[in-house]
Amino acid sequence: MRRWRRVTKPQRKHTGSFISPHSRRGFMKTALCLGGAAGVQDEWTAALDLADFDFIVACNDVGAIWPGRLDAWVTLHPEHITRWRDQRRANGFADAARYLVHGDYPPIWAELVEFRFPGQGDSGSSGLFTAKAALIDLGADRVVLAGIPLVRSSHFFDAVQWEAAGGYRTVWEALRSEYRARIRSMSGWTAHFFGTPTTDWLATGSTDADAPGPTLEQTRMSKVKLDKIAYEPHPVSLERKKELNAKGFKIIDARFKPADAKPAEPEKIELGTDSGEGLSDDHLRSAIEAATGQKPHHLLGRAKLVEQFNALNAVAAGEE
Repeated sequence: MRRWRRVTKPQRKHTGSFISPHSRRGFMKTALCLGGAAGVQDEWTAALDLADFDFIVACNDVGAIWPGRLDAWVTLHPEHITRWRDQRRANGFADAARYLVHGDYPPIWAELVEFRFPGQGDSGSSGLFTAKAALIDLGADRVVLAGIPLVRSSHFFDAVQWEAAGGYRTVWEALRSEYRARIRSMSGWTAHFFGTPTTDWLATGSTDADAPGPTLEQTRMSKVKLDKIAYEPHPVSLERKKELNAKGFKIIDARFKPADAKPAEPEKIELGTDSGEGLSDDHLRSAIEAATGQKPHHLLGRAKLVEQFNALNAVAAGEE
């Protein structure tokens, strides 16, 4: 009689280096990692033009606005993940397949995992944790970072510059070469450090078509403070983006525009045609500024705005 022996799958011993199992089977897996920088939506659009990704991994708040399949949601702040998950559900998007967290008080439905690459000492921010999750926890061969520039830019959800960004760079710079070679970024300091992705690199790992990444000078922060929000249909042209950024607007996809959001640029009102009583305060302020070159005082009430507009209106109409 033949004896059958149960064969159990051996546990893979963690040796500090990692080779994706996919490479042994003759095909490669790619992952798109999403961070919270203000340009993340433009960057994920550009990345998706390069390839269809096998995994999508998001960190922190951006998981609530990414509309597609989400293979893993990563955070070093598990105390917020329930709120973010509720926001994603409220937006009508499906739950993530996995929730990978590190920190105190994780919910019971999340997986508590190591946030560092082998050999990594300190934290490199949630962005580096996202890359680690893609390469090691999900087993991707190559990853592209979108919305993870590691510069002092604002996030997509506020206008506050992330002053701590530069402090994490030494941790990224110490990343082992076998991991560095498998990461590319769409923008910022990380694009300077890792390089930008190409279709050849994503498909085969080839670097033949590589172009120089942005210089450090190109990754420096703009002095323009983006303290206003413009909800624009995506994709946004480079010219339109520059125009709005120069006026202090950061750009968010129009799909996420709240019902009470004000227009980025009030409709232009031609003087000499309309009465101020029928215009909104924003339109009145815009028209007065256009006619005089000066913004009305922020405390100026509606009655004074209408009065000033009508006076300008009368001049333009030749009534004075």
